[in-house]
Amino acid sequence: MKKHQHKVLTRTLVVAAMFSLATLVQPLVATSAEAQVTWPTGSEIPEPIDQETGLPAYVPFDQVLTTAGIPGTSSELLTNSNGNNVGTKVTKDIKQSGSIWSVDTLNLKNSFHAKMNLYFGNETDPADGMAFALTGSKIKQVYGNGGSLGVWTTDIRDGKTSLPQSFVVTFDTYRNGDSWDKNVSYPTTHGGQYVGWGFPSQFRTQYDHSTAASPAPTTPKIIWNNSAQDGGISDAVTNGFSDAGLGGNMALAADQSMTDGKWHSFTVDWVANSSHDGGGQLTFSFEAASGSVLTKTLTWTAADVTKAFGGPNVYWGFTGATGDNKEQGVVVFESIPGLVDANLATKVTDPDGKATGASVYQGATLNQSYTLTYDGSGSKQSFPTPGNNGAGTLDVQLQTGSNYGFIVDDQGQIDVTVKYSDGTTQHVKGEHVTDPVTTPTLAGKLVTVANRVKLSGLKGFDKAKGDGQKMTITAPIVATTLGAADASANAGVIVGNNAQYKGEVSVPAVIPNPVEMTPPYFNFGTLSVGQITQGVKGLPGKLTDESGATNTTGIYTKFPLGKDYQLTAAVQSFNLGTGYTPGSATINFTYNGKPYHLADNGTAQSLFRNPPTVPNSKVTDVSLDLAAYPQIKANQKYTANIDWTLAVGP
Repeated sequence: MKKHQHKVLTRTLVVAAMFSLATLVQPLVATSAEAQVTWPTGSEIPEPIDQETGLPAYVPFDQVLTTAGIPGTSSELLTNSNGNNVGTKVTKDIKQSGSIWSVDTLNLKNSFHAKMNLYFGNETDPADGMAFALTGSKIKQVYGNGGSLGVWTTDIRDGKTSLPQSFVVTFDTYRNGDSWDKNVSYPTTHGGQYVGWGFPSQFRTQYDHSTAASPAPTTPKIIWNNSAQDGGISDAVTNGFSDAGLGGNMALAADQSMTDGKWHSFTVDWVANSSHDGGGQLTFSFEAASGSVLTKTLTWTAADVTKAFGGPNVYWGFTGATGDNKEQGVVVFESIPGLVDANLATKVTDPDGKATGASVYQGATLNQSYTLTYDGSGSKQSFPTPGNNGAGTLDVQLQTGSNYGFIVDDQGQIDVTVKYSDGTTQHVKGEHVTDPVTTPTLAGKLVTVANRVKLSGLKGFDKAKGDGQKMTITAPIVATTLGAADASANAGVIVGNNAQYKGEVSVPAVIPNPVEMTPPYFNFGTLSVGQITQGVKGLPGKLTDESGATNTTGIYTKFPLGKDYQLTAAVQSFNLGTGYTPGSATINFTYNGKPYHLADNGTAQSLFRNPPTVPNSKVTDVSLDLAAYPQIKANQKYTANIDWTLAVGP
């Protein structure tokens, strides 16, 4: 028979009930290696770990960033046992200035994303901080120490002491009073730390020049533009020469600290203008504390970019400095622009690959898929690089919305299909990361699901094979609990030894199934050994609820009429013991005016199919037939489940 054409073919409710020959009892219900990069052994710096996935929050930056070629730098590379550079300690002692810079430039005519994690140590009186920088010049020296952070000018008489052709985001850990930090709005009278941004080489507009005539080197005062229009390079406020101050600052709250011995994430996103003229929007975000992020978006025209950097091509990197006080300033790179050119897209569809709509019923089975596209021409390396882990494979953590779960099989594994653009397919068994739970599907099947699972051994991408290489991962999920839609649920991460790609997925709302059913428990009291050894026929029974109280409702059902719904019941084997034959017991009752006889052999029997009206729920004439079973043991409790299924046909 043809199935109903609505996409509600499997709107189903399953309830397990039981009958008992003794006292009523509760019915029985059927129920890689991830890290491909390692932290340096024995390092006093704690390993940065992603709190959501438990995976390393860093990748090697070989070929992309370097500390070489800069005399006097205090920077030290953190190198793991594989010989990979995985972090840079830019400062650790007093009066230091260090830096790390990209080998190649980024072109601001194109968008990019970068994510770093910063560690400032936990000194009692720390100073002075670090800075993220974009510069149009190839840097061949270190700049000032102390409060200059290696970027701001150290002598107001001479602009050459500042980082040339640059824009910076500073992480300032020490309050310098009326010098570099004069205009910061701290939340407290003493102490305080802040994130600032500005253009160090814009000598006439970034600094107060009121002391420029001093015969001795004079520490400058930075002039910030804290107005809403502080994105461009020429926004006007007044400084000592009536010139425009630039940039701005965001102070950390009084109970927050960069120097708390924890890692702080920092992301930079550049979205190039659609005309690709060199202008665009820069957004940076700093995690000041768990759950607290400072974010700023700046808009630059192509003219702004030219004025700041001399053109659209910029080097990028980090600086750090200390003065009379010290701190450990460490940076690791989690997502590096230009190293691997790939894009991850995720989606949730119905089992046929079609859109789900805004909501699905609780118990619906869907597919969640991930498509990773890799372009060799835009990448410096294959993904992953095969030299560091031998196999050159990828590890994956799949995650879905909080009201969903991936289906786990009887062996506790997840069946995942991986298809590649070269036509090959991998069938991979994953493992659950979160604890599995049991839930019914709309098709009437109890399944086990887990919200997060992990896979290993997926084939990677070869740079030599060029652009357009794709990998699509697909796994079934079930809507487990009621809840609102989530347009940006955490979808997990794909991890190689040189890059990580995190995904977000839009999942539909989970709404109640328009089907309800409450079947009764069947209770036949206590039978004597003689009754069972000789067999019984027509033994009266009664209906109860789970607690044993009398049930007067019968088999309650609720469902949309005209949708070809069917109610079936199947009694599982009573299994009195050795030699017992399934089907030897039969439950008899009258429902909706018709007699029914359910043998305990697991065979489903239809009680109604597409009725014109909701059936009368009343159940009468309950009795039990039981074939003789001489091997019965005295003083035992025997139960069996009845599986009731209310579902759309066939």
